[in-house]
Amino acid sequence: MIVLSALLLLIGFNNLGRAYTSVSCISTAVLLIALEFIVKVKWLPGFLSIYPLLLIPFLIVNGILTGTGLQQPVVWYNDAENLGLRVFTIPVEDFVYALDMLLFNLFFYEKFKPVFNAPPVSVEMSRRQKVRGRSVSNVE
Repeated sequence: MIVLSALLLLIGFNNLGRAYTSVSCISTAVLLIALEFIVKVKWLPGFLSIYPLLLIPFLIVNGILTGTGLQQPVVWYNDAENLGLRVFTIPVEDFVYALDMLLFNLFFYEKFKPVFNAPPVSVEMSRRQKVRGRSVSNVE
């Protein structure tokens, strides 16, 4: 975690003139440090172990959006604002941004899950139900 965060901070601060690179790298590094050492979430190692699996649909969708198999990309990136390094047609910063976005979503989901966790809906129906417009009794 520390090595990844340090690497992201190094890349981010060495590329302050490139907005996408610096913001995605620095914000992801700060989030990783905060989750590991301040909030101390237990799920971070598990998340990072499945992150490569999450990249499969990411590669498909983001690849199409950035021009894989298309005459013109749907999303265009200004290479002056990123490193100009790409995996297929996807800027490497997109992988960092995806990590940042998924971590934020998972953090807030886990944080607010108890607040919004309503009691489960019972699948047991009432003794009398309407089936196709007429009332029928449950059979036990």
